[in-house]
Amino acid sequence: MEVQAIIINGYPKSGKDLFTEYCKLIAPEGVVIHHISTVDNVKKAFTELGWDGVKSNEHRDFLSFLKAESVKRFDGPYKYICGSIKELQQLTLAFKCVVFIDCREPQEIQRFKDDLGALTLLIRHTPEDLPMNDSDNKVEDYVYDVVITNNGTFEDLAKEARMFIQGLKLNK
Repeated sequence: MEVQAIIINGYPKSGKDLFTEYCKLIAPEGVVIHHISTVDNVKKAFTELGWDGVKSNEHRDFLSFLKAESVKRFDGPYKYICGSIKELQQLTLAFKCVVFIDCREPQEIQRFKDDLGALTLLIRHTPEDLPMNDSDNKVEDYVYDVVITNNGTFEDLAKEARMFIQGLKLNK
């Protein structure tokens, strides 16, 4: 299975999840789209500690801290993403796979770009509340390959998703 990695970033509530859902709905036949995050395992650990899944500013700050510690001590998020992609590549299905990878930190984004040949994508939407943690504060500290501004309607974002998917030239 051929896998194309796309690093997707944006402030909280910028529309990243909705954008990837639109991409899933409009993907050409034979294309599978997955969405994972460098913070997935951190969220699992935080849940084991009693977190209820609500992302308050305080919780986002602690998730950012836990992720930074996981990176520093274990290279955990990078290993998780690369392991997930390797699993997808080992599938014997005759599909092309696009993996959207949520990642905030510029140094990690660049590492994925260098190591996986990932395309970088920013969904830009002005946050209602400015981010208050180290990870979210770095969203704009990278020069992305593609920037999509999400200040319109749901239909506008769906059109952007369609143009983005078409631009990937995924047809066999």
